[in-house]
Amino acid sequence: DPVSDTGAPAWAVFIRDASSNVTVTNSKIHDVDGGGDGLPANTIGANRCIYVRTCDASVSNILINNCELHDIGPWEDGDAIAMYGGYNADVTIQYCHFYNFYKRACKVQATGVKIIGNLIHCDWDDDGVNAPAEGVGILASNCEVRDNIIFLRRASWGISMAPAGTQNGVITGNIIDIYGYPDTHCRTSITRSMYCSGLQNCTISDN
Repeated sequence: DPVSDTGAPAWAVFIRDASSNVTVTNSKIHDVDGGGDGLPANTIGANRCIYVRTCDASVSNILINNCELHDIGPWEDGDAIAMYGGYNADVTIQYCHFYNFYKRACKVQATGVKIIGNLIHCDWDDDGVNAPAEGVGILASNCEVRDNIIFLRRASWGISMAPAGTQNGVITGNIIDIYGYPDTHCRTSITRSMYCSGLQNCTISDN
């Protein structure tokens, strides 16, 4: 149960730049919350079950397999798994179970990530700010989101792929159900199964 009371993010597992041949499997990571300041998009509250960084160098052959990740807060930026950096992330996330996350199951800001065959669900919305943002957010090229099951209550969307210029992405074979009507519990005024914008040479099929 990683918890920080200093304002610094809480990371249960940190895979650093230039790592290779790392497997995280059959693990339960939960109740990760370093607190927050109520402001999205800053470093305070950016808590992660698993954080993969590629700011200074690529990572290769990273496998996250058959893990259970849940109860990640706070609401402004609690993501179960996040990948960030300008270099390639040869990361596969497969057959994991994500639930009760405040913002996302997976946030991808590094190229070359595959998210395959996971169960992602969340029905938190009990205090007006708890509805999750999305199941999977892809903000990088050459990524694949395939054969996942996503059930989210009042989320903004199930899967997103953006921004403009994102290339060679694949979203296929996913089952997505965003249920519950948008209300003050939502982060946005409407909900969507998918949100895609400005893509190039991408494939979206059979969802």
